[in-house]
Amino acid sequence: MKKKIRVLITGSKGFVGKSLKKYLKNQMELKVFCDDKSRFDLSKKKLFKKLLKNSKPNIIIHLASRTASGSKTIKEDKHQLKNTLKPTKNLIECIKFLNSVEKLIFAGTIEEYGKAKSPFKENTRAKPITSYGKFKLKCLSFVRKNLAKSRIKYIWLRPSLMFGPNDNKGRFLGSILYSAKEKKMTSINLDKQIRDYLFVEDFNRFIYLNLIKKDFPKIQLLNITNQNWVSLQLVMNLLSKMSKNKVKKYLMIRNIKDHSKLINSGNLLKKNYPNFKFTDFKLALKKTLKSYNI
Repeated sequence: MKKKIRVLITGSKGFVGKSLKKYLKNQMELKVFCDDKSRFDLSKKKLFKKLLKNSKPNIIIHLASRTASGSKTIKEDKHQLKNTLKPTKNLIECIKFLNSVEKLIFAGTIEEYGKAKSPFKENTRAKPITSYGKFKLKCLSFVRKNLAKSRIKYIWLRPSLMFGPNDNKGRFLGSILYSAKEKKMTSINLDKQIRDYLFVEDFNRFIYLNLIKKDFPKIQLLNITNQNWVSLQLVMNLLSKMSKNKVKKYLMIRNIKDHSKLINSGNLLKKNYPNFKFTDFKLALKKTLKSYNI
């Protein structure tokens, strides 16, 4: 019997982590470990070392971070230091003593690009403006410096804005869907913002099919995008139509001028993975809406 691949997911209590854990646990050739027990504070090296010792992973998917999009406060910087940068540093320092690890998959963010000119390419100079984007970029710098001569292969993914069933309340889609489900009013700004959305189930499949089952590409930085470049106004209109206006009923819509674009280029992904198929955006939106029972 072929030995199972041991996969550790950090950040498994978050929106993406929960979704990925559920997907990977259905793959028979994998044995999946997670940090979803409260005793694993990954900002503490001793506890991180214990997690690695217990799981002895071949592949680590590092999602652990604090995703507070839009915040730039000193208080938020402290949270990012503890929950984003320290766990990444601990991971890199602890795996030096673990021979089982062969691959590291890191989840960065489109927010690393910040105010750079879009659509963002992997060689675009990052100019983060949020605390989350800034600390993710610090993590990447640390990873590059410390794994430059390592036998362990790594790849840093910059996914577009993810959405899907049971999304977080702090995200645009999650906030408006939760407000409709709980029948509570929420305020949003709708102007001419353009965003790049990625269905979380596509992210899960991409990691499994292309990064777990296959060797890594020669590149170490990759945008994950379906190039769903859509206006928030269009997203709102689609959700309203699909929900028969139930979603719109609980929204207070502001019209503050905002022509910002947060969009990834997918040229490098298409070049390396020309056969990977993404879910149709409208279909993914329907599936997401259905999970809220609105």
